Amino acid sequence: MRTVPPGTPLDLKSLNPNTKYLWVVDAEGNFKFAPERQNSSDFMKPIPPGREISIKHGDLQPGEGGLARGPARAGGELQNIRHADGTPSDMWSINNDSSYTFRRVDANGQPLPWAPAESIEAVRQHLIDGGTPGEKLVAGDVLAADRLKRGVP
Repeated sequence: MRTVPPGTPLDLKSLNPNTKYLWVVDAEGNFKFAPERQNSSDFMKPIPPGREISIKHGDLQPGEGGLARGPARAGGELQNIRHADGTPSDMWSINNDSSYTFRRVDANGQPLPWAPAESIEAVRQHLIDGGTPGEKLVAGDVLAADRLKRGVP
């Protein structure tokens, strides 16, 4: 897992364009991310080493004891945008495909109103404010994309 503190750029050139990353923003504004698929020996999981596993957003922000996810401001996926011929570009897509977006609750467990489009754009702007080149980072709201695909306004 890598952590980008507030005010620090996300080095897009250091990312593997063939890897999908999961990310969360914690309460302190740190952008935490890791490859979605990992060798179990590379991640603190109680499973046999040497197997490839898929991590979840909560693995990036574990709660007390590590058995449940901890609080985070937002979460999603980060992946390379490919050219039409399938080769990697220097552009990256950041979306909000995470239960940290869709199942938000306050400190008392009460549901919070949804604002997924504003949330993902706020994360993008947070990274830009830290020095990440905004022209290389495209935000996508998966809820709006799903509604568009189904023809729902």
